[in-house]
Amino acid sequence: MNALYPFQEETLAFLLSERHRLLADEPGVGKTPPTCVALKRMPKRFHKSLIICPGNIKPVWENKLIDWSGAKLEHIQILDTGNDIVRQDARWIIVSRELLYSQKILNQLYPRKYDACVVDEAHDFCNWDSLAANILFGHKNLMKRPLIASATNKWLLSGSFMPNRVAQMYVPLKCLAGDLLAPYETFEKFTRHYCNGYFDKLSLEWKYYGSSNLNELREKLRPFMLFRRLRDVYPDLPHESVDEVFCDLDIVESERDTPMIALEKIVGVAKIPHAVDFLRNELYNKDDKILAFIHNRKVAEELHKQLIGFDFHPRLYYGGMSHVDKKAAVNAFN
Repeated sequence: MNALYPFQEETLAFLLSERHRLLADEPGVGKTPPTCVALKRMPKRFHKSLIICPGNIKPVWENKLIDWSGAKLEHIQILDTGNDIVRQDARWIIVSRELLYSQKILNQLYPRKYDACVVDEAHDFCNWDSLAANILFGHKNLMKRPLIASATNKWLLSGSFMPNRVAQMYVPLKCLAGDLLAPYETFEKFTRHYCNGYFDKLSLEWKYYGSSNLNELREKLRPFMLFRRLRDVYPDLPHESVDEVFCDLDIVESERDTPMIALEKIVGVAKIPHAVDFLRNELYNKDDKILAFIHNRKVAEELHKQLIGFDFHPRLYYGGMSHVDKKAAVNAFN
């Protein structure tokens, strides 16, 4: 079994100290390992846990559960389609937000009781008007009961709540830590005070896309939310370095008239030779592995192809792959 870093031990203690928690550390801090350890160590009554996460990281959760929770592969079930049958012997059920729109899946998940429900990328469920938020939290009473009510422990994971998505704090707070909202118990009061909310007379709509009184809100959320920046927990991180690469671009139309997705591909293709040279140099001179994030799949495939030509062994991982192929790619990379 792997060992947690000291700051992840703090995360573990935070999760296990109360049943309702929001883990809002910056991306990269490492929220998944301590959450998996917490799933192992929490008191158990039903011996079942529900993991709700983006579809492309379902295999990641499967691997982390095995590595950090000691889960056995045969006790983990990843739901892939709306026609899947949830096994009775599944102790760890992993499902994406999209599948929660399937009534067949919901009808199987609702009757079960869980020791914990973990919601990864929880900000995806916190839009006041979204069906996903109502399925999970039931804040507008559109569902018979919220799905998250089936779990004893309710742990939300997100690195994108504050300060960019302040309005989305309201739904999880109302449902899991309602006492912290006072004196701003209603959505209008909350967004007026913390999001510069106002009624727009032109559109006749309530506008709440800003932010205000954030220090006050952070202090109010201390009993419910743990938030740390990457630099706080990894003080020895190297400073970021930026290399400017100038490329000749072949844009048929003007830049203004070219869709962003097309521009990303054009720029990505132009940078491939420079990226190959950079990666070759790094791989030849260092023993470390390199993780490259690429916007466009075609660019990733071409970069992959060229690196293979230099006798390297790169692995591709993208959203359109099956979870079996994703798992194989992660295992090969590790």
